Amino acid sequence: MRTLTAAHRPSRRLLLLAPASSGAPDLFPGLREDENEYNGLLAQMQRLRGRIYLEDGAISASQLSSDGRHKMSGDLQSWHLLLVDEADRVMGCIRALFHNGLVPLSALKVWSSTLAQCGRWGGQVRKALQGELNHAREEGLKFAEIGGWALAKETRCSAEAARMVLATYSLVQLCGNAIGVSTATARNGSATILKRLGGRSVVVDDCELPPYFDPVYNCDMELLRFDSRSPNPRYTPWVSELKDYLVTTSVITGKSGAAEAGKMFPVALNLDLAQHA
Repeated sequence: MRTLTAAHRPSRRLLLLAPASSGAPDLFPGLREDENEYNGLLAQMQRLRGRIYLEDGAISASQLSSDGRHKMSGDLQSWHLLLVDEADRVMGCIRALFHNGLVPLSALKVWSSTLAQCGRWGGQVRKALQGELNHAREEGLKFAEIGGWALAKETRCSAEAARMVLATYSLVQLCGNAIGVSTATARNGSATILKRLGGRSVVVDDCELPPYFDPVYNCDMELLRFDSRSPNPRYTPWVSELKDYLVTTSVITGKSGAAEAGKMFPVALNLDLAQHA
């Protein structure tokens, strides 16, 4: 089995933006505080996300800032896994937002999803989310929401897509493991791909929550759950390899979120693989 770190283009690498508010685990020797670099990479990431989502029809131009950024509430509190090229241009991104076990359901980003607010299924979604939160607390784990994934055209139809998802498993493991959820688009088999890598449909009272149409992203979506301790066994060696890789990569944090003050666009997290088709 070839390795993901060996298979990717040498000119591209992964790096991490750590949330300034909570710091980063001591196991990242590459951690450095550089507010200018952090803010610059964050802005690049938000512009990439905005451009890709706009081209895909997942958002409208009105959801972008004046400089083309797609700002999601929670960006400053999240870990961001970035794919950058030799010129330090952001070519891909995905984010992980961690919560403690006492977080109320209303504080979750997925709370605003169409399915959670649906008259027919909302009660089941809320029951499922509370069950996942309770499970995480009982297991001594964090609770995470994963989303905000986008890849530049140059990286599509490559191993980079799977590499970034598996590296997210690695990141969450390094941060102490978590149970989490994500909304995933059904277009181009996105949810199917995520399930192949370790995501699972959310089940409550022996009933699998159905796909749903989300008018925010103008597409069919599924609510998926994951346990960072249990990726698809087929990819466990890659998750382990990428964990070793992340420990040695650059980790940048900023002092504060002052540069991000202003308008945020509170939309549901969306782990969208459509850009990989």
